Amino acid sequence: MKKVLIPLLAALMALVVLVGVLPVSASDPTSVTLDLIINGGDTAQDIGDVVVTFDDEGQFTVVYTIDDLSWTLVETHVYLGEAAPTKSAPGKFPYTATDTITLTLEPGTVVYIAAHAQLQMEIVDPETGEIIVIEETGWAQSANPDMPNIPIPPGKNWATYIEWVPDPIV
Repeated sequence: MKKVLIPLLAALMALVVLVGVLPVSASDPTSVTLDLIINGGDTAQDIGDVVVTFDDEGQFTVVYTIDDLSWTLVETHVYLGEAAPTKSAPGKFPYTATDTITLTLEPGTVVYIAAHAQLQMEIVDPETGEIIVIEETGWAQSANPDMPNIPIPPGKNWATYIEWVPDPIV
């Protein structure tokens, strides 16, 4: 009995560990969740999420959520298309988070996503009592090693995009 139970328990534990490390987006092909990062590089800080959802009518929605309530979302810029972005000029990205983006995709089509945010924080100067506005930029970044962050050319900053193959809701 022990000879059967031990391998069975080991296999069950391996399955639990495997399921525990799978990213949420791998189990839901209709949406992908990205981290909203400020201060790219060594001082990077995750302050929220950007969720991109695809439905059975070919429509994408993009929702920004700020978890760090000291920051306020000022503007959003979204690139979503069937070709990779060629410039990291978010002000020229074609969409915002308030847009519903419609693309007609064949099954298995790769879409390219870059999401940028302008954020601000207000703090009070302890000496003068004046309000100081701090502005910061944020980029959506994948934490999923199977969905790497690809630098947007010319690659002189930390602007990135991801490649994603969505499946519509059936």
